[in-house]
Amino acid sequence: YGIDKEAHMATLQVSGHTIAVLGGGIDDKTISPHSHLGLAKKILESGGAIISEYPPNTEPTNFSFPQRNRIVAGMSLGTVVIEAPIKSGSLITAQSALDSGREVFAIPQNITSLTAEGPNYLIKNGAHPVTSSQDILEILQITKKEKIEIKKPQAENPIEERIINCLSEEPKHLDIIIRETELSNSTVSSTLIMMELRGIVQNLGNMNYTIKT
Repeated sequence: YGIDKEAHMATLQVSGHTIAVLGGGIDDKTISPHSHLGLAKKILESGGAIISEYPPNTEPTNFSFPQRNRIVAGMSLGTVVIEAPIKSGSLITAQSALDSGREVFAIPQNITSLTAEGPNYLIKNGAHPVTSSQDILEILQITKKEKIEIKKPQAENPIEERIINCLSEEPKHLDIIIRETELSNSTVSSTLIMMELRGIVQNLGNMNYTIKT
């Protein structure tokens, strides 16, 4: 619905990859709302993914969507709350993001609107206020940088070599390193710690890493 659909469509329009997390089973009959079936197929055709923790033919419920939100928050670098009443599921997602060590952003709203209560409450309690996309990029430290030639350090094993190759052109977030190297979270995290101790990589903060020059 709403902003979820718009986010997926905007990503597809710029040839990006997007992941939809369902509150029910992955099958044509139970995708909700059913009018989004075409969007789901476009996501797959573009190289994205449709995922769910529920078996096929499981109908979504009012409980399953808040449950799904913890997966959305955990997979993302940050959660942006645009409009939400104080008892909205969006605030559940924001809490899940905090529990997962992710950043939470909120767009300041007119205090006379009921849908302003959620974002304004989050900002009051420490969420990053957002007035432009640049605010998000700067907090996540993924602002576009010029590519520079980086001298690759010597790897001690194949796992380090994969991580070094992944970081050879620009700094990257832990989640991106895991995805691109196709290694487990624990393997990448422990290897990065050892590489950092040896002065090979540097932790830039917010789980962003770069080769130390």
